[in-house]
Amino acid sequence: MKLKIVFTVINDLTSDQRMQRICRTLSYEDFEVTLVGRKLRGSAKLEQLPFKAQRLNCFFNKGFLFYIEYNFRLFIYLFRSKPDILGAVDADTFLAHYFTAFFLKKPIVFDAHEFFSQVPEVLGRSFVQKIWERIEVLAFNKSEVVYTVGEGLAKIFAEKFNKSVEVVRNLPEREHFNLSVPRNIEKKIILYQGALNLGRGLENAIQAMQWIDAELHIVGKGDIENELKILVKKLDLNNKIKFLGFKRPVELKEISRTAFIGYNVSENLGLSYYFSLNNKFFDYVQASLPSVINDFPEYRRYNEETEVGILIKDSSPESIAKACNELLNNRDLYFRLKENCIIAAKKWCWENESPKLIALYKKVAAKNS
Repeated sequence: MKLKIVFTVINDLTSDQRMQRICRTLSYEDFEVTLVGRKLRGSAKLEQLPFKAQRLNCFFNKGFLFYIEYNFRLFIYLFRSKPDILGAVDADTFLAHYFTAFFLKKPIVFDAHEFFSQVPEVLGRSFVQKIWERIEVLAFNKSEVVYTVGEGLAKIFAEKFNKSVEVVRNLPEREHFNLSVPRNIEKKIILYQGALNLGRGLENAIQAMQWIDAELHIVGKGDIENELKILVKKLDLNNKIKFLGFKRPVELKEISRTAFIGYNVSENLGLSYYFSLNNKFFDYVQASLPSVINDFPEYRRYNEETEVGILIKDSSPESIAKACNELLNNRDLYFRLKENCIIAAKKWCWENESPKLIALYKKVAAKNS
């Protein structure tokens, strides 16, 4: 009989490649997996998945009341589902798992994808930050196993919460691009993929395009999309910057084939961002795209192992423009980094990382069977 795992996230599941990858992997390993998110206005229809997916409707969609309502709905769902393992993803869904575990006496595995009390939306709001800090303390103390996406965050978590933290990196599946077919290098495209939120370096990237002879294609949706479009119009850059909106993974892979440079420059807005290891970093590598990257510890460590991009010390428009122009104009550097991407793609992939995830959950299952 398959053991049941229920994971919970706060998004609508459609663009959560990380959790889809985790759930898909575990569903192939004799686990019955369910991923629970929420239904948003305008949410796209879910594609067919090899695991169960459920989206909950909420009356509130932001603020304090939303978190209370959503965790209450999650608790009801979890309690009725009676999973064997509770998969809490980040602090914003943990309380539902805590109360479910209390009543059902089931183990919690905490996926600390980010340092929630240190994200930009929380910093500077002392009361709100203290609440999330208390929830994080509870999550680390009450979870049987905790894992995160990088060595940097794992070390910080271990020191702060006196808890052993495993690392399961957020690596993409291996792509097999036809590298014998060259990209159209006449039309130079800089690609950004991901959320359009505060701290992602998008405002500075847009300003930098004043001094770059290329196009910037922005793939994704988010809170600051309208502000970004206003900035583009203000700087009269509509002919150089395109907003492509949300794209499914298969569409994103095709877009990556047409790009020339990957853009991954977050701002240093708290420890969560400073020790981040965005999946786009590895996605660009899989697409053999040399990238412009902020010089944060995790990226520096990987780039020293295999140089796949240019690290910049600050996220100013001038620094971004200088790095992009170096990749656009220095042909030898560009193709050397491109070859390095091809080498790195063979090792920085989910096929090499997924055994850690499988072993982790099988250990929890064995201990609680």
